[in-house]
Formats: sequence, structure tokens, C-alpha cells
Amino acid sequence: MGLKAVEMFTGEGRGAPRANLRDDELYAREAERLEALKGRLAALETRRSILLNAFVADRRDEVTERAQALLRGGDIGRSQELADAEVRTELDKVADELAIIRKAIELQTPVAEAERWRACGEINRQLLPAHRSIVRKVATALEALDAALGEEWAFRDRLEAAGVSLVEIRPMGFAILGRLDDPQSYASYWSREAREYLD
Repeated sequence: MGLKAVEMFTGEGRGAPRANLRDDELYAREAERLEALKGRLAALETRRSILLNAFVADRRDEVTERAQALLRGGDIGRSQELADAEVRTELDKVADELAIIRKAIELQTPVAEAERWRACGEINRQLLPAHRSIVRKVATALEALDAALGEEWAFRDRLEAAGVSLVEIRPMGFAILGRLDDPQSYASYWSREAREYLD
């Protein structure tokens, strides 16, 4: 996946990020195996439901109906008990296969997840320079925004200190982001993590 992912994220593709985890052959193989097992499981569960619905609940008149069919010149037909025995046999086969498929899914899931994390780690490492460049731009913009917010807050503070209510002054303060000089603000948390990330 290497170069392809880097090209997609560094701007050479000029589009939205399109790196696909399935481009990693090892992950794709394990994930496809898991998806195939899940598809097989769904098909078996459907088959089991169909078989369960095949049982006839009321057989009291079955012998009479078969005898009347014979008298009308028809075929005796099959005993429902024989048909049910076949259904039971098929249900047993399906139940056995369901148990195997469920166990296979249980075993395959951590394998696919391990490959997913490995592939994601590789992609992340390849894209770190491009992402760090973006984070630097955000950090620079955040510093400029912080300075502008400081100016706007000081403006509001001066009005309030002069006894002027903020009746027409809009938009309301952008307090949720906080300021970089407030160690508990979102801006400050983000800025500290960004500095750590960029060092």
C-alpha cells in the first residue's frame, strides 16, 4: 500500500483522502475470509429457519387424507413422519455446520483484527509527515485565532467594564474553545498534544 497511500494523502491525487485499508493484501485476505464465513453463517441460519418451518404441526388427519387421495386414484404420498425425519437429519447437519462456522468466525476475527491494526499502523507511519504538516498549519491558525479571540474578548470586556450591555454585539463569545493561556481549555489541551506530536 505504501507509496499509493502517501500519494493519496499528500495532495498529488488532488482529491479527498481515498486510501483503502483493503489495498493491504494481507489484511484484505483475512478480512475477506472473515466476511465469507459471516456470509456462510447467514445462509445457514436462513436454511435452518426454512427447515424449522417445514415441520407440520397437526398430523391427526394425515392418514385419512392419504387414504382419500389413494381412493381418488392418486398417489399415497409420503408419510409426514418420514419427511420430518429427513428434515431432522438436515437440521442436524445444518446445526453441526453452524457450530463449525461460528467457531471459525471466533478464531478468524482476532486474526483479521490483528492484520487490520498492523496495516493501519503501517499506513499511519507512512502518512505521519503529511499529517504533521497539516497539524503545523492548524497550530499556526490556532495561534492566530487565539490572538483574534483575545482581541475580541478584550473588546467585550471593555464594553462591559464601561457598563454597556452586549445587546447588538454578535456573534456570542467563542468560549467553548477557550484560550491557549488557560491550561484547562480545549485549545490548550490540543496545543500541548500537538507540540508533543510534532516534536
